[in-house]
Parts: sequence; C-alpha cells; structure tokens
Amino acid sequence: MVSPFAKAVADMNVHLDEHMGEMIRITPMVEGDFDVSPDPARPAFEVKALVVEVDPSNTPIPSLKMQVEYEEIAVEIRRALLPAGFSLRKGYEVELLEHPENMRFIITAPPERLDAERIVIKIGPSGDIYA
Repeated sequence: MVSPFAKAVADMNVHLDEHMGEMIRITPMVEGDFDVSPDPARPAFEVKALVVEVDPSNTPIPSLKMQVEYEEIAVEIRRALLPAGFSLRKGYEVELLEHPENMRFIITAPPERLDAERIVIKIGPSGDIYA
C-alpha cells in the first residue's frame, strides 16, 4: 500500500509537469563507422520534462593548459513517462521542442537519480545545435 505522503508527492509531480514542463524529443543514437545517427531499432519519443539552465560550466583541457566554457542544461523526467524498458544513455540527442529554434543537444553524462519519481540528465551542445 502506498503511503498518503508518497501519493501526494506523485500527484504533485504530475501538476508540476503540467504547469512548468515543456515537451522534448529524445532520439536514441548509435555510432557508425564515421558518424553518429539515429538508432533504427529504437524510435524517438516525446515526453514532458522540466528543463533548467545550469550556470555555465567549464572543463579543463590538460594538454593545452586551458579551460573551455560550455552551456549545460539539466532536464528532469518522471520515470513513469519513459517507455517501458527504456534507458537513457550518454550521447542520445535531445530536442527542446518548445523553443523557437528547436534546439538540439546531446546527453553529456549518465542519468542521475533525483528521487524515486524523477531522473536528471545533463545535456550540452551537439555539433548540430539547430534543427
């Protein structure tokens, strides 16, 4: 039996997505010999998620003794909205469908478990940021 508190949190998450969420499209990708392309065995799907810009990050490049800034965005997705048996992986393409430019990103790190209801993926620019 689900506790009243757990049920209230689950109900709140649905309302949070309704009011604050935006539609995104996740496309599983597969590496070929010379490039990366959509995986024909796993279709793309759309889901409503919370999208939040994270403060600009930087990453060190040791061989050049410098740091490079890049844009990073956190995307929170309710597990219940993912297709059955689907797992998110680094390198998958994510499109922000409600932005005027239909911006494209890639998942830059393995998903993080936020809580029992949600997972967080970090996305960053891909080589082809605009559709």
